[in-house]
Amino acid sequence: MVPLFRFAAPEDAPAVLSVLKSNRTRASLIHDRTPLPSLSQSKLKIREISREYPFLLCFYGETLLGYAYACPDVKGATIDRDVSFFVSTARPYTECKVAVSLTTALFALLRSQHVQRVFAQIKAPNPKAEQLLIHFGFGISSHFFSETCMCGQKHETLWFDKWIAPYDRQPPPVLPIGEVPQREVSKAFALGLRCLDLEELGDCFEAQ
Repeated sequence: MVPLFRFAAPEDAPAVLSVLKSNRTRASLIHDRTPLPSLSQSKLKIREISREYPFLLCFYGETLLGYAYACPDVKGATIDRDVSFFVSTARPYTECKVAVSLTTALFALLRSQHVQRVFAQIKAPNPKAEQLLIHFGFGISSHFFSETCMCGQKHETLWFDKWIAPYDRQPPPVLPIGEVPQREVSKAFALGLRCLDLEELGDCFEAQ
């Protein structure tokens, strides 16, 4: 069985919520820390993000291993080529490099869209998320001590950023994800697939 990368659709909302719920009590990856959305809110979010940016899913058979997406809602953004990104892996598969594979594919797509810089916010301490961001060459842009409100509580948070394309004063317009050529989409998915630890993934499923 070969893992499958594809774009999310509103009907994938229950699976996405299942992954999100499995990670709400821990801080191992980069999560959207807003309150847990309802099913209808999750469907709307997928629909709205997918109009312009990639919302990626990684499946192994019928099982959703994780998801990643980008959106332009960036606190302190200075150019309109800035986006935030989020990635989350279902709890049993965190050691299978799912987050690395999804992030790799996502960034390849964002480059094809002419996005220049990516931000990520994490609640500190969060060693696994920091390790993931450092792996991709992110640097710390801001550090807030008990000043950021997440889900009704104040937390210490870190903002990271990375330029994924050279700075350009007059870059081409951001290309909606639906207009990215299929060859670029296929190339991005292939890059993500190569990052997965297929042996570890197979062992995880055998152990279940």
